[in-house]
Amino acid sequence: MAAASGEKLAFSKDWIIVMVQSSTCDANNSDSDSDEQKIIKQQKRLSAQNAILTILDMLAAILAPLGSGFVLKHLGLMNGCLIIVGWNVFGWAAESAILFWIYQKVEALSIKSLNNDISSDDETKLVKSRISIIQMFKIYFNQAVFPAALGLSFLYMTVLAFDGISISYGEREGFDASILGTFQSIGSGFGMIAALSYPFLASKFGLTKSAFFGLTAELISLGICVISVFLPGSPFDVIGYFSSITLKEWWQTFLDTFKSTALKSNASMNESSGMNWSKFEVNQKAAEILIFAGLWLTDLAITQIMQETVAEEKRGTIFGVENALCQFFSVSKDIFAILLPDSKTFGILVFISVAAVAAAFLLFIWHYLFNSKKKQT
Repeated sequence: MAAASGEKLAFSKDWIIVMVQSSTCDANNSDSDSDEQKIIKQQKRLSAQNAILTILDMLAAILAPLGSGFVLKHLGLMNGCLIIVGWNVFGWAAESAILFWIYQKVEALSIKSLNNDISSDDETKLVKSRISIIQMFKIYFNQAVFPAALGLSFLYMTVLAFDGISISYGEREGFDASILGTFQSIGSGFGMIAALSYPFLASKFGLTKSAFFGLTAELISLGICVISVFLPGSPFDVIGYFSSITLKEWWQTFLDTFKSTALKSNASMNESSGMNWSKFEVNQKAAEILIFAGLWLTDLAITQIMQETVAEEKRGTIFGVENALCQFFSVSKDIFAILLPDSKTFGILVFISVAAVAAAFLLFIWHYLFNSKKKQT
């Protein structure tokens, strides 16, 4: 898992930039564009390639569980497992061959370029500093893009993205699994629409405004979720929950979150309760669908800002720390969900999600103002 994450990080955050720069330079050798036009062409091509990679990633995330589920259901557990293992081995071999072919074809990937201002002693210190986690974070926080990058990691601390927490909560409220799957597919569709429209938005309005559009759309969608918490049909009742719950009951509920028997009892409860299409349910699920568009638009825009502003020799460190922060906030969200497992307290998780996105919005404004002031001076 760690190797796969590292490989994906290296290709989508580092190799793709070198490949775009190399292809742009080859194309520019045959024309007489100015330096500014060459930079614009390179930015447009990088936007398109980032969008394509994101769409492929989303398609794989959608098709992989569908394919594995079909194989396991129709071919049996043993045959299905053998096919999945075989597919993984074949995929690993094919992926390695393709990456090796790309590495051989794009000569720039084998050339390590460093800033001329960096001496051999400084280079040695930089390599040694990568061993220290503290030094990694120091390099990360010293980047001009760090407020926007930190804000992007905050977006991972939301329970309103049709992940396991959101789906489990929907099932507890009486939603059928097929309905939740439909909502999730529609949300993924909105995410793909955002990814498809990203190259146009980045070219028309620029990366900063594109990220601002995405964050604004996500904040508005989360605002609808906050309103839905107080609409008719909402189980939100913090006062009632904390006034009646005891430590023993909370501990038992906490333990039940790790037991499959608890899931079975919830499933039987949902079968008898039926689905409640209240104003609360409709508003919340509609808002969760819209969140996907803002989330992916923001992710693409801020990622490209990082790709264009971080020095090549520091990309691995910066994007590695960024990935670690994203995972940290994602795990933090899961911990909050475990500590507040009841439907009556789900509204608190919604408020935490809104606070995280609002913090991301403020951090991005900080990044914009700081860089605007820096350009003026």
